[in-house]
Amino acid sequence: MGNQTSCCVVPRDPGEAAAAGTESIGQVSTDESLNQEPGASKPEEQTAAIGEEASEAAAKAEEPEKEVVKESEQEKEEVAKEEVAPVAKEEEVAKAEVAKAKPKAKAKASAQEAASAATGTEATETEDTPDMSQLKHDLELTIVSAKGLRDADWAPGTGKSDPYCVCTVSGKEVARTPTISDQLNPVWNMKMQLSAISSTEILEFKIFDDDVGVDEPLGRIELPVAKALPSGFQGELKLKETSLTANAVNSFLTVKVSILKSSAPGKTSSAADKSKSKAKSKSKDKKESKESKAKEEAPKQLGKQKTMTEEEAPKEEGLVIDVAAREAAWAAMSKKQKDSLMKKIHNAAFDGDLGGVEAALKEGCDVNVQNDDPNSAGEAALHFATAKGHVDIVKLLMQYKANPAVKAKFGEWGFTPLHYAARSGNVELVELVYDPKAMGVDNYSKKSPKDLAKKEGHDAVVKLLKKLGKK
Repeated sequence: MGNQTSCCVVPRDPGEAAAAGTESIGQVSTDESLNQEPGASKPEEQTAAIGEEASEAAAKAEEPEKEVVKESEQEKEEVAKEEVAPVAKEEEVAKAEVAKAKPKAKAKASAQEAASAATGTEATETEDTPDMSQLKHDLELTIVSAKGLRDADWAPGTGKSDPYCVCTVSGKEVARTPTISDQLNPVWNMKMQLSAISSTEILEFKIFDDDVGVDEPLGRIELPVAKALPSGFQGELKLKETSLTANAVNSFLTVKVSILKSSAPGKTSSAADKSKSKAKSKSKDKKESKESKAKEEAPKQLGKQKTMTEEEAPKEEGLVIDVAAREAAWAAMSKKQKDSLMKKIHNAAFDGDLGGVEAALKEGCDVNVQNDDPNSAGEAALHFATAKGHVDIVKLLMQYKANPAVKAKFGEWGFTPLHYAARSGNVELVELVYDPKAMGVDNYSKKSPKDLAKKEGHDAVVKLLKKLGKK
């Protein structure tokens, strides 16, 4: 019976196996029925037993297929779990990022509030809201005095040092005091306004002895702008490199820095600029309307089909300045009005505010007005605009008949706008403010504009001044 069971494992239809078994038993029963012993199974019983064994064999043959199906379903479940796991992980990462973002958002809001407090504007939830490090500051710098300077003119009969102080920002000169002769404790009290200075920049002060040849250094010191924020700075600074020998010299420089205003670059525009832009737009619309009307009426008036050309259209008249009338209007103003307009035009010229300068001029401000306060630089608007390189403002001031030979009363006294243009090496400005009367050496440095350009290595300016001098 064991051998018959193993034969049934062959892939055959269970029905066919049962039929074959029945047929075989039938044959055995027919041949051996006569020799059957008492008690032996009947053929029908043997046939039924063989049929049952065949069914069991068929069932066993199906079991491997069920196991395969079960394994396949388990694999699918495992794959599904693997696919769900990354999604769950991504959700966890996203939640963690949201949690991290909350403190950053709070910090950003605080920075926006601080920036709005410094600039006087309302904070908004925009990406271009600047942080505090982006703020620019307008400063008022006063170089007050120095004391304990080294006597560089030690030779008999040469007197004492003739000191002057220079201030630079990022390597660019922004202020220079007049020279005070034979003085080791000079007092300058020179004020200067500096615009758009970053908190990361450094004010560097150097004191020199004004000599005929090379000016000898008497000391230097640096003052980080950050040290003056937010409420300013005033005090003594101990100078370094005060002596060329091993003998130490204790020298000090007293300065004052005031914060005039802080603002974010590129975020605001002056009301005067907006007003000017609006006025230009209205003027352009009015002009176009007038030209259009003229083109329509011309054929009717002439009786021809003729269109007015661009050359025939009305042209805008040039700027006409009645100098005498402006001088009379200025003389009639009160001192309070004059001081207000003077401050307005000087600040605008220094800051590069073209609209502010134009507004002051239209209100009747004297284009050549200078400050008579000895603590000021005593300069005109043309001085400020030229020194800061504001070409458009210089052009406007010249249209209003500014005097290019005007001289500074204090500070760098005797300097004309041409001195500043030549020293900066700006060829365009030199041409704009050139005047033969401005070429003299009657100033604190005893140098002409050409001398300053030569000293700074501006060969193109030296060549231009020679050319202009020949005309």
